[in-house]
Amino acid sequence: MASIDFAEVERFAQLFPTGECPKFPQAVADLPENLTQREMIRSAMPELWQRLHGGGEADLPADVMLRLHKGELKAGDAEHLKAAGLEAAALELNRRLQEEQLAAMQARMEAEKEAREAAKEQRYAAAEMARMESVALTQRHLAAQNRSF
Repeated sequence: MASIDFAEVERFAQLFPTGECPKFPQAVADLPENLTQREMIRSAMPELWQRLHGGGEADLPADVMLRLHKGELKAGDAEHLKAAGLEAAALELNRRLQEEQLAAMQARMEAEKEAREAAKEQRYAAAEMARMESVALTQRHLAAQNRSF
């Protein structure tokens, strides 16, 4: 008998808090017939789904297999991973891509904020310089008027 990971069984049971909990699947045939329950298991426990469906790298295109082993997967690879039954890897890739997009968006927003701050400081400096030039011009004009008297 195969050893059972009771932490995984507990996670499985938690997927069904209000209804009847189906048998913990040891094979594809053990999965519930209810398609909603199947999809819930697939999305919440991709490692289990992958193990039951026997996903494997052998079904991947060679370039995707190489990127998988090099840790260099890219956005288009998720569909190949899913097709090969590597649900967990596909979900991890999508999670990583979302994090990268979020980080890029945050970096872009920070750069835009810094650019706005720099432009604001430049406008302030230009306005201060114009004010100081105006004061100096006024002082020269007053001095010239005082000399003419």
